[in-house]
Amino acid sequence: MNVIHDFIIADGTHFLQNSLSHGSDYNIRSTSDLSILLRKWLSITATMTYNKLNRTARENLLFNYGRTVEKYF
Repeated sequence: MNVIHDFIIADGTHFLQNSLSHGSDYNIRSTSDLSILLRKWLSITATMTYNKLNRTARENLLFNYGRTVEKYF
């Protein structure tokens, strides 16, 4: 997680899995998040997720955005 100027937060998880039995087979999963704090408890958030399965030729790209409200009890 990277924090830039105390109001921009970037985070990501990236995963590559190669097959041991098939050299050309692999799976990729990547998730990246970006949040901009408007107030201490309110932020605008965007998330991009990418998945690829080489053996089945499946691939998807998802983009989500919205607002996040945090309340602690």
